[in-house]
Amino acid sequence: MGAARLLKDIPPIKIIDSTVILVALKLVPHLQIDKERAGIKIRTLFNGEYPEKVNIVRGQINDRKCIDGLFQDKDSIHVFDRGYYDYK
Repeated sequence: MGAARLLKDIPPIKIIDSTVILVALKLVPHLQIDKERAGIKIRTLFNGEYPEKVNIVRGQINDRKCIDGLFQDKDSIHVFDRGYYDYK
């Protein structure tokens, strides 16, 4: 079995990651993360080449609480760090 054949049998790979964009607390107090910082968190589902879905929430919201809509494609392999894993 050749390498090209093996690659055809692998389902699409999707990557999920997030980043926090910090903003001065004085400018957006409603986005407060802690005593000194405010910001938003952007979660992105990449399908290998480009962002497929983007979720923007307040910076203090846990990653696990906002990603259920990102796992809609059951035929893909989703790659993410343990911040998204639900141990239950």
